[in-house]
Amino acid sequence: MAGVESGIGIAGDVRAARSQPAGFDPFAGVSTPTFGAGFEALGQFVSGFNAFRQGKFGKEIAFRNAEQVELSTRVEVEEIRLDRRKRLASTRASAAASGAQLTGSILDILAAEAAEGERAALLARFSGRIAAQELRLKGEIAKSRGRAGLISGITSGVITLASDRFTQTRRGQIA
Repeated sequence: MAGVESGIGIAGDVRAARSQPAGFDPFAGVSTPTFGAGFEALGQFVSGFNAFRQGKFGKEIAFRNAEQVELSTRVEVEEIRLDRRKRLASTRASAAASGAQLTGSILDILAAEAAEGERAALLARFSGRIAAQELRLKGEIAKSRGRAGLISGITSGVITLASDRFTQTRRGQIA
């Protein structure tokens, strides 16, 4: 409580302010931005923040789309494999109906068709993974752009305020 007794503190500051001569400005030498510069800087800050939010949202959307691509790729791979199994079964049934033995060239054809089916399924899976990875990279890029927009907005706002202070100083409006 020593501060209160010596006149320093909230009560002391009020008493001290009341005892100052007329025209005393406690904020003399402290620059306040002009109205326009303040609003311009505020707009730049808000713009930067919005760019950041947009980048974050872009990343979330890209990652969700990547998950959807992976899911649809899994379905496509299963459809390819199911279609190949049906074809192999149909080829076997045709061969059996004609009385041919499942040996030699017919067996080679069935093996080649099975291998081709698996290659198609693997290619579809690989293509899906590439598409999903591309979407994720685009999401990361969107987030980086948002971060850059935030930094740009903050920097522009600070420069606007500093430029306004410099202009006020040159005009002699502040010490």
